[in-house]
Amino acid sequence: YVIDCWYDSGAATFAQFHYPFEKESGKTFEKHFPYDFITESIDQTRGWFYTLHVLGALLFDSSAFKSVVVGGLLVDEKGEKMSKSKGNTLDPFEIFDAVGVDAVRLQICSSAPDATKRFGVALVNEGVKPLLTVLWNSCYFASEVLGKKAEAGARDLPLKIEDRWIISRTNSVVAAVDDALGRHEYHACMQELKSFVIDDFSRWYIRIIRDRASAPDDALQYTFRYITSRAVKLLAPFAPYISEEIYQLLVKEKPVSVHLSEWPKAEAADSELESQMTIARSLVESVLSGRDHMQRGLKWPLKRVSVVTNDSKVKQAVRALAEVIKKQCNVKELTLSEEFKEARQRVKADYSKLEPTFGSITPKIIANLAMHSTQAVLQHIEGEGSFRLEVDGQIISITKEHLITEKEIPGNYVQAQSQYADIYLDTEMTEEMEAEGYARE
Repeated sequence: YVIDCWYDSGAATFAQFHYPFEKESGKTFEKHFPYDFITESIDQTRGWFYTLHVLGALLFDSSAFKSVVVGGLLVDEKGEKMSKSKGNTLDPFEIFDAVGVDAVRLQICSSAPDATKRFGVALVNEGVKPLLTVLWNSCYFASEVLGKKAEAGARDLPLKIEDRWIISRTNSVVAAVDDALGRHEYHACMQELKSFVIDDFSRWYIRIIRDRASAPDDALQYTFRYITSRAVKLLAPFAPYISEEIYQLLVKEKPVSVHLSEWPKAEAADSELESQMTIARSLVESVLSGRDHMQRGLKWPLKRVSVVTNDSKVKQAVRALAEVIKKQCNVKELTLSEEFKEARQRVKADYSKLEPTFGSITPKIIANLAMHSTQAVLQHIEGEGSFRLEVDGQIISITKEHLITEKEIPGNYVQAQSQYADIYLDTEMTEEMEAEGYARE
């Protein structure tokens, strides 16, 4: 008999074993109580979650479960509750036909479990489809690389720095996803996987190694197999169908299905190399932005790129990854220094700082200061703390705070902005470089 439907659901922990009435049911109950994990929607806060807690506390002086995921409600694209009266309900099978089961699962996992989940085909196409498309295209490219020649054992391979970096990133992602899953933060898993597949694997690593992929390369094959075998296992709980397809296409290892394979374990990661590559990528993007400013495409080489910084970590990154930076920027020479000697400083008076102190004679001070060279003004300030000049019989002391210092760079240079360094692109074009550009076109 059912006393009450909510009492009945709350009694599930022991009633399913007919405890305490069934013989030997106590051992089975003790083995399974409390539950390791339960999940339901947020509306069960006053329902199932509550009755489980109450009966667990009253009868066994214990919580009925160790961990719980409270799911948010599904709403339409505008954030409104779905209902037949509003005409905004969705047929799940029509959605599956339109975008695929994997895409639906990924869209739901893209936000925090307890968050209200906006859902619609347009949102799936915008937020999830790019990940699946890039993943499939990247793995198809990997299949071509892996099909060229059987690779050697890992210990026999002279891995290049970009190979070591992506392997390190793979292990960092394995660790991050494993940690997020332990906390039931599925949206964090999705963010890690999306960033890794799109930004790290496709847009950076594959971009770096495209020339290597044209010929058999044992290190490259080992690296691709290392990445894909772990990436599909991480993705399998979220997108089971495409993960299985890629597993059968590329991994081809025992067991026969990705869903029967062991969960990947994170190996050692090189955090220093990952940090250096982050810096290198930022510098490359800054140079490419500078190219856009000077309207010179990537097929046309640059004579020189100068990286100016006092940061030791940035210097180490540039030295370690100089060849990668040069290749991705298509630049002949990459220089590293603490000062861009080709630039000249120019100082001018700051009216907003002078006027409160000197009042009505400020315009005369500015006119007088303009008659002196920048070099003379800065030399006195650096050596004596101020630059003195006479205005209307008064000796005026100009300090660094009264000045605006600007940097003038030669006309054949373009400055690019970066959070890590000042970058200067030499725009000079030699006949040989011009011929190279035309040949690439």
